[in-house]
Amino acid sequence: MFFIILSIIELLVIIVLSYCIKEYYIERESLRMSIARLQQDMGYRMSAHIETMLKKAHNIRHKIPAEFYTKSIRKNAIVKETCERFYEALTKAYMNK
Repeated sequence: MFFIILSIIELLVIIVLSYCIKEYYIERESLRMSIARLQQDMGYRMSAHIETMLKKAHNIRHKIPAEFYTKSIRKNAIVKETCERFYEALTKAYMNK
């Protein structure tokens, strides 16, 4: 009689543990899908952000004379100053967004 009761208790424990494992895998798959969706959304946001920054940089580039681009930064102080202005204008345009 004792062995039958012990077997029934073991069977109930196995059923409860199987249910817990099943729920764990369901929750795990749900979280995995949520993480994948979040990573995809972050990728879209980053690509959109990069696209807007490139557009701003392209618009600012037309404000700087073209001959400054052909000279070396190390040899020409004007080019260095132009690059610094370009960076400042780019960050200013980004901050005003």
